[in-house]
Parts: sequence; structure tokens; C-alpha cells
Amino acid sequence: MFRCRVFHAGPGLVSPCVTPSVEGRTCPRLGSRQQPLRDRVVRAAFCCSRPSTGEWRSTKRGRHQKHTGGILDAGDWISLSSGAIAGVAAGIAVWQARMAKRSAAAADRQVVAAEQQVAAAQQQAEAAQQQVAIMARQLAYQAEDRAQADAPKFEVLSAELSYGSNEARITVAQTAGTELSSVTVTARHSANIRGLINGDGLGAVHWGATGPGCVYKLRMSLAQNFDRPVHAVLILECRDATGERTWRRTLTVTPKDTGAWDNGFTFK
Repeated sequence: MFRCRVFHAGPGLVSPCVTPSVEGRTCPRLGSRQQPLRDRVVRAAFCCSRPSTGEWRSTKRGRHQKHTGGILDAGDWISLSSGAIAGVAAGIAVWQARMAKRSAAAADRQVVAAEQQVAAAQQQAEAAQQQVAIMARQLAYQAEDRAQADAPKFEVLSAELSYGSNEARITVAQTAGTELSSVTVTARHSANIRGLINGDGLGAVHWGATGPGCVYKLRMSLAQNFDRPVHAVLILECRDATGERTWRRTLTVTPKDTGAWDNGFTFK
């Protein structure tokens, strides 16, 4: 039994021939012992100059078997493959982590943008509400201005005490304002004033449709022993022609003594 000590060096390869000779079998690289030493050395140099493709091993039964040889065996290739796969998996994991980080940053930016949009929408809504409130006030002011402009105005043309009776005669005219559908006139009660005379009794006097230029006459009942001078207040409840707007007007009247009754006085 012998071991070949001849080495060869190829490009990146070093492989000693360590094949034993058992039961008459010889090393395939060195050949038979019966061959001349020079031939065996030449054969060994020639076979060892090539990459090793396998070597002979003896089994328990004394026979030689050729196994796969070389720089890397199957286990090494499996280890390398596993390492490469693990490296690729690690790279993929790193890439996924970076993409997740970028996605999270983009989501944060979207959330911030959405919050800014919500805040802007709230500001716009508040501004719109303020504009609506301003417009409502403006419309109310305009309506009030129109109402003031259309409000009826009345004037006392004359007011006299009737001689020998407890009555006062008052003449009222509408001088300005819109046309009215109705006017209700009452007198404020006091120690001297009993009220307006309406037919055979006392109460409110109703005028029909009226407008600027219309003139009306009233009779006022005074107390039995009234004091002079007499100060009376007339209250006029007015409603416009559409029936939507109403006004309340007051007139202060101070009847004067005449000493005689005017037979030409008419009432409306």
C-alpha cells in the first residue's frame, strides 16, 4: 500500500494524489509498480496537471470506489446557494423596509395635506357663514330702510274744542308714505280723554284703503269737567296694501277753543 506524493498546480487548483493501492489495484495516475519509475513519474505529472475529477477510496470490503472530487463538493454548493438566497432575501427585506418607510412618509404627507385641506375648508365655511350673516344684516337694513321710506306719515290739520259740549273735532291727513289697505285709530285714555266717538258709542275708528292726500275727520269725547288745555294722543295702526308690513304712528293733539259749533263739520 502506498500514497502518491506528486502534486500538480493548475489555475486555482492544488490536488495531491493520495490514492492507496489495495489488493493489486494501482493508482490510476501513477500506473503499475512494475512500470519503470520514469514512466510512472511522467504519468503522474501528466494526470496531476489536470483538474481532479475524483479519487479512489477503499471500502470495508477492500474494493475501490471513485467518488466526485474537485474544489467544492455538493455540501459546499448547498451552503453557497443558501447564503446567496439569504443575501438576496436580506436585500429584498431591506428594499421592502425602505419602500415601507417611503410609503409611510408619503402617507404622513397625505395626512398633513388632508388636515390642511380640512382646516382650509373650515375657514372657508366660517368665512361663508360670516358673509351670509353680513348679507342678512344688509338685507335687514335695506328692508328697514324701505319700510322707513314707505312708512305713512300723518299730520293734524286742525283740532278744536266744541262749544257747549265735551267734544273735540280733529282733522287728520296722510301726507306721505305708501298706500295702505287699512288704518285703525284710537285715542289714549287720560283724565280728560274718554275716547273717540264711533257712531253712538266710544271705540276705535277704522279707515279703509288710503294713501297720501287722503283727509279724515275724528270726534273725541272729553271728560265732564275736563281741564284746559287738553292734550290728546292719537294712535294709528297702519297696514300696507300687500298686508305684509305694518306701522304704528302716533299724533299729539291740542284742541283749541272756538266758542261755536261748525254745522258744516262732516265725519268719515
